[in-house]
Amino acid sequence: MKAFIVRPFGTKGNINFNDVQKHLIAPALAALDVQGDTTEPFLQAGNIRADMFQQLLVADIVVADISVHNANVFYELGIRHALQPKRTFLLRAKSGKERNERTAEDEVPFDLRTDRYLEYDAERPADKLELLIEALRQTIANEKSDSPVFQMLPDLEGQDRSRFLPVPQSFRDDVDLASRSKKMGLLACLRWRLRITSGLRKGCV
Repeated sequence: MKAFIVRPFGTKGNINFNDVQKHLIAPALAALDVQGDTTEPFLQAGNIRADMFQQLLVADIVVADISVHNANVFYELGIRHALQPKRTFLLRAKSGKERNERTAEDEVPFDLRTDRYLEYDAERPADKLELLIEALRQTIANEKSDSPVFQMLPDLEGQDRSRFLPVPQSFRDDVDLASRSKKMGLLACLRWRLRITSGLRKGCV
């Protein structure tokens, strides 16, 4: 299972988001045997927007940190909500300000105020690890829509993720070669490789 993490980078608003990932998000995903990361690995690999769009579309679950008013986070969250109806999980750092001292920047944006999110202490994010593990487990198992877009537009249908899953170039080359040489047995073998682990390739001769 794959996750995509939507969050600010570095320290913003006195919150070290790299530490939050290290001590809270990453361990929670690992406990559920879910692999996932942010857009950071794509920075040196071409068009980051194309990779980001694809991950928001095909990820089994998206974890979004809405602790601060970050344009990229809200942009990516909106794309996810528009593409897939379920398995988008929100979390947010607890505000350290008294309610009468808070400004609009300290509050959840109006369009997200009805959405549920897990609140954590930015100074001790690991304190909520067990709670996040359980919340993510329930989110993965839940078949109900958590996207406000799909909730408001009930006839809208989510995209078929299988149509957009990345295919390695080497696999594309193998399919092209088998097709041009009309090796039906190899084509059948390649079809099975899509369904099962690549370790069975040895049996395809």
